[in-house]
Amino acid sequence: MTGNLSNAESGSPGNNGTSIKFKDSDENVFTLVGTIINSGNNSAALSLENSDKNVFTITSSTLTTSGSSLPMFHIKAGSLNNTLTLHANLESSGDTARNFLIEGASNDNTITVNGSLTTSGDAGSNNFGINGSTNNTITLNGALSATGDGSANINLVSAHSNFFTVTGALSTTGLDNVILTDSDSNTLSLTGALTSSGVNSHNLDLTTSDSNTLTVTGDLNATNTGAANIYLNGGLSNNITVTGDLVSSGASAYGLRFDNVNSSGISIGQSINAGSSNLINVRGTITTAAATSNAIHFINSDNNQLSIKNNITAGANAIYFDATSDNNTIDFGGDNVVIGTFYNDGSNNQLNFSYGASKSYMFTTAGVENFILYDTAKPVLSGSVMSMGEAHLDNTMNQAFERLNPLNQALARRTRDYAYTNTPSDYWLHTYVGSTHRTNQTLHNIDQDRRGLILGIKANDIDGTHVDVVLNAENDEVTYNNGDENIKANSVLAGMHLSNIVASANGMLNGKILLGFSENKANKLVLNNITGSENVTAAYESYNFIVGADWLQNIFKSDVMKQDLRFGINLNNQYITSHEYSSYYKLRNNFVGQLETSVGYGMTMQPKNSNFSFDANFSLSKSQYFLGRDQDYRLKGVKVTHNAELDNFYTSANTSMLYKFSEQFKLFTNLAYSDNSEEKINGYNLQVGIHGSF
Repeated sequence: MTGNLSNAESGSPGNNGTSIKFKDSDENVFTLVGTIINSGNNSAALSLENSDKNVFTITSSTLTTSGSSLPMFHIKAGSLNNTLTLHANLESSGDTARNFLIEGASNDNTITVNGSLTTSGDAGSNNFGINGSTNNTITLNGALSATGDGSANINLVSAHSNFFTVTGALSTTGLDNVILTDSDSNTLSLTGALTSSGVNSHNLDLTTSDSNTLTVTGDLNATNTGAANIYLNGGLSNNITVTGDLVSSGASAYGLRFDNVNSSGISIGQSINAGSSNLINVRGTITTAAATSNAIHFINSDNNQLSIKNNITAGANAIYFDATSDNNTIDFGGDNVVIGTFYNDGSNNQLNFSYGASKSYMFTTAGVENFILYDTAKPVLSGSVMSMGEAHLDNTMNQAFERLNPLNQALARRTRDYAYTNTPSDYWLHTYVGSTHRTNQTLHNIDQDRRGLILGIKANDIDGTHVDVVLNAENDEVTYNNGDENIKANSVLAGMHLSNIVASANGMLNGKILLGFSENKANKLVLNNITGSENVTAAYESYNFIVGADWLQNIFKSDVMKQDLRFGINLNNQYITSHEYSSYYKLRNNFVGQLETSVGYGMTMQPKNSNFSFDANFSLSKSQYFLGRDQDYRLKGVKVTHNAELDNFYTSANTSMLYKFSEQFKLFTNLAYSDNSEEKINGYNLQVGIHGSF
């Protein structure tokens, strides 16, 4: 059929009329190219009553109804398996008028609309409603707009197992964008932004509805008083996923509101598995603007699990539990920022923090009940929810090993000079750069860079023992987890290196004694729920006393090659002065003692008639605490203790080259690598220097 259909207020069919009506009629095929205009009350463009397996195709620029009460397209009274395809924009403006209504056990119908849907009627006006019908498949390719008081875009009442696919933005100034009431097992996929600007107007509203799956790809924006982006009132086993941000700008408006909701999983930024309970996953941020608006609001809701991985900014409370909401759990983690008080009037509500060992935080709480607090990596203090990042305490032993590693390599080379060279240099000067890293999802990241200078000067022998005076200056900076903690240090070590203290059976005993000083400046990023974060700083000193010995045992010797084994022991003693980070964290002074034992293999090659010589070395080391493993500090005056790992194991390898320009001037290079596989830390250092004689 080609032509236009008009149903006016006066004239045939007029009021109570329908442009196209099928009753008790099956398996018809109907095609219309033209417009349908309905302005009569109780008038429909198309009505199907107890009619099955009909196929309708309508192509038009715009289909319009302005009459009251009846929907533009009405499928009722057990109409089954009908197919309706519309290539048109739909506009309904009458009171309680709707563009689509499927009701009365009308099941298994398929409707496709390629065009926008608009309704501007008052209470009860919907763009698409389903009442008491199941297993209908709806595809809407176009924007949906509901502007009348009490109007909605999609409204399901006692409707089950229906399928909606909507591509286009949804907006309402009336009631809600999507309403499910006593409706179960429906699937809705919405691609496009959702905006609600009416009073108490929600974007997604599920009331006593179970086992529904809603997926929204787009932002949700609620702009008026009492509105919520996601509102659940009762219901079980619903799965809601939003890929987009939630913004609520009205007074007493909410990002998420839960009334009478129990045993649910709510995730902000990362999927979680909540079993058979409701699962709400918001992959974007949540923002509420008004001073009376909570981001996440629970009323009479128990045993829910909330996981927060993305940013929340609340005008009032970020989390709110009323006095009838008990036994809920909130998990915090990731690099998110949460602004807004944590409010709790319920019982046994718990906050879990999995930020890792490097993250510091101090969150404010309100309400008559305290939260139960738990941190997966470190102590957390109740009251003002407070914890200090402990990554630098975890890394104390590794710091000591890496600080001495370039110097120990230089001293090992010096020992071999005395063992295998008749004329060792009078002085040696090395510069070096180094880096230590850890990139691991379960442990805090470490990024450390160092640069330093080593100077050795040969002194007079003492009863056959070769003596070098040694000076080592270093500047280093270590950052934990991309800025959670940062420490800059300038340090100096000075002392003596002794070779050939005792010689026996192609072996020699060597030793060292060093004193040191370090000036340290530290910074911590502290998360809070007032401004999001702040930086606190501290300055402190540390002092070192290091004594060590090793035995170098030659196992092969020729004109070209020497091979040896090396057995070493070091005692690294450090005194760290007390220091404070603002008024939040105070670390008392601490004595730290570490014992390092090592075994290594070395090979030195001196080709005949060549000015080059080469070294290659491999070693295994173990470091362990014998003093100061427990570090006491205070959180707002409350004493807590950090217990460090007892020991660490290292694998190290290095190769060096010496080129002799003359007896008075030699060029030295050394490249070294170390690995702590247990802590997943690896590092390298490169030395370049000169050896010379006066």
